[in-house]
Amino acid sequence: MQKSFNSTLQQMLKKINARIRTRLHSQDDFLNALLRYAAQTKGKQLRVRLTLLSAQLCGRINQEAEALAVALELFHYATLVHDDVIDKSGRRRHGMTMNARHGNEIAVLAGDFLFTQVMQILFEEVPKKIQGKVIQAAGMVCFGEIQERQYRGAVSMTVAQYRQVIENKTASLFTACCQCGGAVTGGKKKQIEQLTDFGRAYGMAFQIQDDILDFIGNPAKTGKAAGQDLREGRITLPVILGLKRLRGTQRRVLHHAVKSGTFRIGSIKKILVENGLIQEAQAIAQMFIKSAEQRLRLFPDSKPRQMMLDMAAGVANREH
Repeated sequence: MQKSFNSTLQQMLKKINARIRTRLHSQDDFLNALLRYAAQTKGKQLRVRLTLLSAQLCGRINQEAEALAVALELFHYATLVHDDVIDKSGRRRHGMTMNARHGNEIAVLAGDFLFTQVMQILFEEVPKKIQGKVIQAAGMVCFGEIQERQYRGAVSMTVAQYRQVIENKTASLFTACCQCGGAVTGGKKKQIEQLTDFGRAYGMAFQIQDDILDFIGNPAKTGKAAGQDLREGRITLPVILGLKRLRGTQRRVLHHAVKSGTFRIGSIKKILVENGLIQEAQAIAQMFIKSAEQRLRLFPDSKPRQMMLDMAAGVANREH
């Protein structure tokens, strides 16, 4: 049965990707090439999967659920294109970033074009009550990115402030996938509440693990140099814990790394690992994973439910 359901999900993903390709088609060859290039960032399409699985938990996949999945995935593509411009990134896992290949102006405009496609799908194919939720989530993502840049190099950043940032910039979109996916197929109020909480907890764990990988991940798998976030002044959970707990030379080394962006990644990694800071961050991520899993108890046992549980459990083991 699990194999059969996996096959069904793969068929749904193919259908969604066909709809995405349609949205990424233009009569202009150059724009076509840009949009196809942006779509190479799709990875595991976690947001599409969560949208479809949440929809299945509350009903049957319909045209509105498919349109929602397409809109949320295109929004994700757009944010990645804009993030690369802001971060001056030259590479992603699939190769050169759009801004490195075509310049910042082209990349920003291509990202804007993707946003227009999102809006068109929402207004033409998604119920009005769902439109508002997606737009609200989009605003939270942007606000979270602003917050993150506000705190760059801020050695006084607290765990509470960090959690607020990642809830906005990362967890809010996962939350929208689960919340709106369930709502668009007729989910009951309690079901939607549980899916909303699942998406939020999943997103929090996802971002914490991403931040951990900045120090212990394999660059060949993560697609970015070790310590890149720290070099750009991003204050992540292991660093916040270290600045709070460490004393003496080790704290000065970490403080200097945050402020200057210059350091030996091996030295920073050693400090974080030997003092149990990576392990503590992993434990906090695991707490969110457990919270996400608990939110699915309301739902009867099913293949979509089990797949969402597997996705949550897999966050702690992700390598990119």
